[in-house]
Formats: sequence, structure tokens, C-alpha cells
Amino acid sequence: MRPGTAPPSAVGKPIPSTVRLRQEGELRVGDLGWLPFTAEEYYSTQPPAFVWKATIRMAPGITVIGTDSYLGGRGALDMRVLGLVPVAQDSGHDMDQGDLLRFLNETMWFPSAALIPQITWEPVDDVSARATMTYGGVTGTATFFFDIDGRPTNMPPTDTTVSTGRWCRGRRRSTTTDSSTA
Repeated sequence: MRPGTAPPSAVGKPIPSTVRLRQEGELRVGDLGWLPFTAEEYYSTQPPAFVWKATIRMAPGITVIGTDSYLGGRGALDMRVLGLVPVAQDSGHDMDQGDLLRFLNETMWFPSAALIPQITWEPVDDVSARATMTYGGVTGTATFFFDIDGRPTNMPPTDTTVSTGRWCRGRRRSTTTDSSTA
């Protein structure tokens, strides 16, 4: 990668104003281990923001419904049993930092968002680059890896860990092998 350039797969593509993703998988929840979840996530690129709405199956008939949001540069977590009884709520600088890095990480799913002015790029070598995002008075940096066609394939864990009691957001890591990534 050349100095100061964005990921090759993003160059020349329009930046989406909004993105909606549907997710299903497993989420690690403290001592409870890996639990099945479904979620929808809504993104805005200007301003950078997301709202993740999830339903986590704790046991038959018992779900936790909640959100992780990044709005106006501020992160917030709100998880409730059956959508009513609070079990995890968090906000503050650590959440702001963690959700900024989450936004940055998840641009792998819509790489042209990596071209927003809040994100700058610095090449590391031929297959990786360091992205720095600054928004809302918070800055986060992560290293992305790219395949031969310039598509993002991996963003290894960062040193940021955000923990809310039993709910551990943990270290952020994403990989992708989907060649249809926009």
C-alpha cells in the first residue's frame, strides 16, 4: 500500500450513507460461555454511528434483549432480561473508545466507509495498513490486513477491553472471506 492511501477495495466506490446488517451467531457472555444471538445493526457514515439491537438466548424461554449504540461519538450498552429487567448498562470513556473501534472494525463489511474523513490510513507493509479514527474527542487505531485484491480480511484484536460485570465485550477481532464485500 502506498503512504496515505485507503484500502484499494474502497477507492472509487461511493460511501454509503446508511447500512443495515443482520447477524446471527454466538456471543461470549462472561461465565455463561457462548450463547446464541440474532441481531440487526444500523450504521451511518456521516456522522459515524451505529445501533446494534440483539436478542440473546440465555436459556429456553429466557432472552436478553439489548442495544450497543455509538451515537454522537458516545458508546452505550443496555441489556435487559426479556427487554425489561436491566442486567448490564454502561457508558463513558471506555465505551466511547470501544465503540469507536467497533465502528472502525466493522467497516470491513462495507469498506468504502473507510474513506470517511474521520479515518486516516498509514501503510504498514504490502498487505496491511494502520487506520486511525478520530471522532467525538476520542481516537482509536487498528491494523487491517488485505488480500491480494485489496479487500480487508482481518483486523486482529486491539489492546482495548471493555468489561461490564458479567458482560464482556472483549477484544475486537473480525475476519472476512466473503468476496462479495462491498
